[in-house]
Amino acid sequence: MNIGGGMCNWGDSNTTLTNCIFNDNSTTYSGGGIHNDESSHTILTNCTFTGNSVSYVGIMWGDGGGICNYSCNSTLTNCTFNKNSANWGGGIFNIWDSNISLNECIFSENSASRGGGGLYNTEDSNTMLTECIFIKNSAGGGGGLSNVLNRKMTLINCIFSENSADTGGGMGNFISYSTLTNCVFSGNLSEEKGGGMYNIKSSPTLKNCTFSANVAEYTGGPIIIPPWPPQPPPVYGIGGAMYNEYSSAELINCTFTGNRAHEEGGAIFW
Repeated sequence: MNIGGGMCNWGDSNTTLTNCIFNDNSTTYSGGGIHNDESSHTILTNCTFTGNSVSYVGIMWGDGGGICNYSCNSTLTNCTFNKNSANWGGGIFNIWDSNISLNECIFSENSASRGGGGLYNTEDSNTMLTECIFIKNSAGGGGGLSNVLNRKMTLINCIFSENSADTGGGMGNFISYSTLTNCVFSGNLSEEKGGGMYNIKSSPTLKNCTFSANVAEYTGGPIIIPPWPPQPPPVYGIGGAMYNEYSSAELINCTFTGNRAHEEGGAIFW
């Protein structure tokens, strides 16, 4: 099977990489830069992933332009993901009970044709992000980050800026739980729903978060958890900062400034 364009870690392997560069690697199915699989343990520090890609374009596969984490344990510190591309998870793709810690990582200009331009997290992967930056990433859903069918995602002091998507420019949540503390969503764009965040059947908790200058051309502003593909025809221009559908979002000491929607709910729509 064509996985791990630059490196493949399998089984109970233990891998430590410091100051490594993965440039312009490619594969067909998953992990353009690195594929981590089956209980492997990986520690990456000061590593750079640029221009890596996964070529498969079907509904399944095509995961993780930079890294694909599959039922594994990974810790990344001060790593950079730039201009990587995939079907799902342009920068990183996490699936099936992976335990992932991302500290002070930067995701910039990564792209995913379907979901998660910077990061795609699914199937109960336990993911912790601390002081990470998502800037100018793009996707069909969840330009910066997509959290799908997942109960274990925590973000602390993270920034989402100038990301874009058809739905959920900054972040998208679909049947998921997440906790965000001291996070900033600024200048993200959605062509349809949820410029900053868009939640579908999800329960995010946000504490001391800021949403500013996010734009939804039709619906939603800063929060997204997308049900893609098909969904009912959209009601255009609702929820400039946050759009919630069948969702219960808890907001504590959050600030909404200068967000814009095409029609209703410039800040929040429930």
